[in-house]
Order: sequence, then structure tokens, then C-alpha cells
Amino acid sequence: MEEQFVLTFPIYALLFKDGTGTVFLRHNTDIWLPLFTDSGAVQTYLERSEINECIVQELSTPASLGAFLRNPPSRSGRNDVGLVVIDPIDPGPRTATLFTMQQLLVSLPA
Repeated sequence: MEEQFVLTFPIYALLFKDGTGTVFLRHNTDIWLPLFTDSGAVQTYLERSEINECIVQELSTPASLGAFLRNPPSRSGRNDVGLVVIDPIDPGPRTATLFTMQQLLVSLPA
């Protein structure tokens, strides 16, 4: 039997240092939203990716994560995120838990 993935809070997202947009990953032509389940995972990712100028946004409740997923800060005003990647272990999305935006939204408690 497959074990179901359950998010625990807080969840962390990365924003550009001026707060005007979310840091996304590009995988081929897809845009992925990285989210992290603890601050250690965030720091490890930042060190490995050599990203040093960003804001770590804490999303402390299912409601705040839902609001963020429905309208992530974006410099372009577009929201064409393909997948949400949870705890990427390095800058490339090789081994991580993946969800569509809709899957993650419907899994959040009310």
C-alpha cells in the first residue's frame, strides 16, 4: 500500500530579494514552484543552488498556503506553474515529491 504524503506546517517558499516575485524552477519548458517543509531544507537548497539573495516566505497555515498557491507573487502577472515540487534536494528537480497545483489545493484542510 502506498503511503500518502501529508504536508506539515509551516511551509516555506522563496521570493526575490525585493519581494516582487516568487522564485520558480524551470524544467525543460515547464515552470515548477519549489516549496520546503522545514528551514533546514531551505538552507540546504540555497547553499547548493548558490542563491544568496532571496526572502524565505513562511506559510504557517493551510489557508496561507492556499492563498499563495492561488496567486503566487509574480513579476510577470502570469500564473502558469506546471507542478509544485516539495523539498527539492538540489537545483535540478531530480528526486522530489511532485503535485499539480490543483492536487495540492484540494488536499489542504478547510
